[in-house]
Amino acid sequence: MQHPRSITKRKNRILLDCGTNEVEFLRFYVADKFYGINVSKVRQAVVFEPEKLSVIPQTCSSYYGTYLYRGACIPVITLRGYFGLGQEALHKRTILLVCDFSQCTIGYVVDGIRDILRCSWDNFQPAKQLENSSNLLTGNLLFQDEITPILDVEEMLTKIIPDVGIERDVPNVKPSARTEALVGKRVVYCEDSPTVQKVLLRCLQELGLRDITIFSSGQEGLSYVTAHPDAVDLIISDIEMPQLDGLTLCRELKSKPQSHQIPFLFFSSTITDEMRFKCQSVGGIAAFSKPEISALTTYVDKLLTEN
Repeated sequence: MQHPRSITKRKNRILLDCGTNEVEFLRFYVADKFYGINVSKVRQAVVFEPEKLSVIPQTCSSYYGTYLYRGACIPVITLRGYFGLGQEALHKRTILLVCDFSQCTIGYVVDGIRDILRCSWDNFQPAKQLENSSNLLTGNLLFQDEITPILDVEEMLTKIIPDVGIERDVPNVKPSARTEALVGKRVVYCEDSPTVQKVLLRCLQELGLRDITIFSSGQEGLSYVTAHPDAVDLIISDIEMPQLDGLTLCRELKSKPQSHQIPFLFFSSTITDEMRFKCQSVGGIAAFSKPEISALTTYVDKLLTEN
């Protein structure tokens, strides 16, 4: 198993390699199969201690309960339960992946850790390109003659515990009193998660925006903006995306005379103080963590109505 400190060191290093279009995936076992998760979402991998678990009776077999982690109680999801394989034997040595994203900390119980792979986003095949793709996946990693399914842990969390998912901030979003000033504004939105796409699209439309072009990869967004720089008033982008990540997308557009003046906002589940610095270093004017939809839309409203 990767030592917890080694994961932290690798996370820090990948943050420093801003704009390289590289990513690291932690691969882990569930039963006899292995899956992956972006290292940027993983705080620690620790041995799961059943005595720290408070089991909550649930109709959902994948929601284990709450776990005492560093003096705080965090929700825990069992991936065996999620896949319908039955829950782990509590006497067996299993691993808890403690993850941070969307401003929450959550644990995922897995059977073991295989390794950590560093590769280019070019090695990632998005779920929308896969036939009969499950909504459990963001896509497949094709690397070293192996296929690693990458789990959509954000979608998983939203389905199991909706109160901590992407939509928890949506009720606070209010339509702008200056809707007419926003109708003609043109927005490019890059996000590979269909769930997040729908939620933010709805909120932007409620704000008064009508011309919103959505892409599921940074490469698609780069091609469009490069070809139509005068037809874009704002770019909103995720960071972790196939083919071209958001940091690289922003850096590329800011390096081009025809597109460097377009305001660029980041909206990602992996926003930290370090990541905000990275977003700024490539030319982003602001970065919001999912699910800060209310703060994001307020910022967009002010930005576009004052320009």
